[in-house]
Amino acid sequence: MHSLAGTARACWFLWPGVVLVGAVAVLYAWAMVSAHAAMMTLVGAFPSALLVIMPAAGAACVWITRRWFVGAEGSGLPQTIAALDGDLATQRWLLSWRLLLGKVGLSVLATAAGFPIGRQGPTIYLGAVIMHEIRARVPLLQRWSASEVSDRQWIALGGAAGLAAAFHTPLAGVTFALEQLLVGEEIRGRTVALLLMATFAAVAVPLLAASGIVAPQIPPGIRDGQLVMAVLLTGAATGLAGAGFAWMLVHSTRWLPVWLVALRTGRPVIFGAACGLFVALLAMSSRVRILESAEQVVHRILEGGEFFPVEVCARWLALLATAIAGIPGGVFVPSVSIGAGIGEVLHQIMNSVDVQFFVTLSMAGYLAALTRGPFTACVVAIELSGSLRALFPILATCLLAAWISASFTPPLYRALSISYKGESPPKRGGHA
Repeated sequence: MHSLAGTARACWFLWPGVVLVGAVAVLYAWAMVSAHAAMMTLVGAFPSALLVIMPAAGAACVWITRRWFVGAEGSGLPQTIAALDGDLATQRWLLSWRLLLGKVGLSVLATAAGFPIGRQGPTIYLGAVIMHEIRARVPLLQRWSASEVSDRQWIALGGAAGLAAAFHTPLAGVTFALEQLLVGEEIRGRTVALLLMATFAAVAVPLLAASGIVAPQIPPGIRDGQLVMAVLLTGAATGLAGAGFAWMLVHSTRWLPVWLVALRTGRPVIFGAACGLFVALLAMSSRVRILESAEQVVHRILEGGEFFPVEVCARWLALLATAIAGIPGGVFVPSVSIGAGIGEVLHQIMNSVDVQFFVTLSMAGYLAALTRGPFTACVVAIELSGSLRALFPILATCLLAAWISASFTPPLYRALSISYKGESPPKRGGHA
């Protein structure tokens, strides 16, 4: 009874914060969707404008980040993990309103310019920042809840609520927190109960205001032999593709030419402009199809629209260039579209299996390989598609893809978080 009472008190302390996370996630999603729609309208009328807009926006995003928002680059997940593993000073630096403002504002700017970035990673970071700041700024709340929920749990609950609100997948938010954020911490029943409360409360507002990504439903009637072959083929393909992306992002200095490494170190703004020009050329070569949202890509594939395998490579390279440049923004949703494209390519190879099956498996498998979170990727795919009967093939694909990825590269976000650990907050105007 004492434990139940403590859990109830903790839920009472937490629910206003996670509802706020859901509400802010709606506003952020609206801004990102509006920015993307405006960009697609402009590009549809003047495709060559990308050659000017993207280099200028790439340079601007990198300059503003390094001038005023050092630490806001990328998706925000490495910063969240570093804050969870760091001391109070590290948390205050990495989980601050200033960095959140920079990440949200610059990711919207980059989306309006055409860069292939997602909002899911930043929304996870948004949730972590909101919960951390509420805990830190309300002394009375901190004193009342100190015995019920630790600082680390507050941050993890915010991150889980952010993912749940971004994808509209509450159970995936729970799995994500257990698999990525609370690594090494003893998990008690109270922790799981708080995660469930946080994710379902955070999803309540987005469900009323915005639509999430929809994965295709798995059709019935697939024979066992085809099922096994499809799982093996998809797990291998997405595992290698996801591992390759993670390895190249973490070890960029190993494969980039020396002069580009020197340019990124010494002239990061020029490097950001060069990456913007590269992405613009890729977009124009694909007739701007790589700039489509994940929803648009999935719908085009399922409706039998024109699709070329080279689009997958172009999207893969465009996302890699955007991430290497250090532009604030996530990789979750662009990775989903890459996974959907891989599924279409695999369907062209093995057309005896429905395309819906390959697309859903590939979306989950690529996400699992990239993030090394097979259970989170599986639950996301199940919740988005509503195909519970496909649980075992999706889980098998995710486990295989994550296992292949683990053979080549360390966990992506934990590897990227190392650069933030043990550092003191930079001075205003400093460089990362």
